[in-house]
Amino acid sequence: IAAIKKHKHFLLTTHTSPEGDALGSELAFFRLLKKMGKKATVINQDPLPKEYSFLPYIEHIKHYGNVRQPIFDCMVVLDCSDLNRTGKVFRINNCGRPVINIDHHISNDRFGGPRWVEPLLSSTSEMVYILYKELRIPLDRDAAILLYTGIMTDTGSFRYSNTSAFTHKVIGELMSFN
Repeated sequence: IAAIKKHKHFLLTTHTSPEGDALGSELAFFRLLKKMGKKATVINQDPLPKEYSFLPYIEHIKHYGNVRQPIFDCMVVLDCSDLNRTGKVFRINNCGRPVINIDHHISNDRFGGPRWVEPLLSSTSEMVYILYKELRIPLDRDAAILLYTGIMTDTGSFRYSNTSAFTHKVIGELMSFN
């Protein structure tokens, strides 16, 4: 939270072949930064899967091969256990700016710093939900759609063992934005 408050311009990314939690957490974090008055650029290695074209703010995700060097003072890597899994995107940070690592995978290799790795949570989207609460940023319908998508996909529609009572509490609140 201190690092988020400290920096003004962020570069956001996730792993190659992004799925619901990667995209949902990334875009919900993008929304959180915007609500805080911060600037953010989202760049991913791979093109977007068509099944996620309904997500709010999807048009803000840029493809690595089609962008020029963005202005940023902090990089945030979401839902990615290894910096190399961002594809070539990590090379954009050739000046060694801080890398915030936000992930829920037990296999996370603890790159970057500061880092927040929570293997007991269902998804990185659940972690971004916690950031909204801790930072007292009000949720809205768009954030709810993004977070719900991420949590639903990473829990296998709430069937996997990573689904907890807390997961259902979060989902209950997100559903109230319908």
